[in-house]
Amino acid sequence: MNDKVAAPPKGIKETREVIQAFNELVIFLLRRFKDGIQFEDFTAFYAEIISDPDAKDLMLRAFTNYDLIPAEVKDIDVYEACTLLSDQIAYIPRIVDALKKS
Repeated sequence: MNDKVAAPPKGIKETREVIQAFNELVIFLLRRFKDGIQFEDFTAFYAEIISDPDAKDLMLRAFTNYDLIPAEVKDIDVYEACTLLSDQIAYIPRIVDALKKS
């Protein structure tokens, strides 16, 4: 008899949150860098994080347990991979729009 019990999957919660935060950061930076990179762009980013509760919450959630991501990715399955891909595809229109405006 095999007494080995498989560990439950770790899920992809932290990975999804970091991907979401990264995409939001890319969109923000594309909009801010339309006239080149200025020091004010970084201060504006900081000001937005501080003043926008949703942006602040997003960044906090993304980086709170980032150290769990390697374990999540290590046992990723097809469904989770498709979920991550779907999450990324959903950002494409917003990224393209930000590129058009920059």
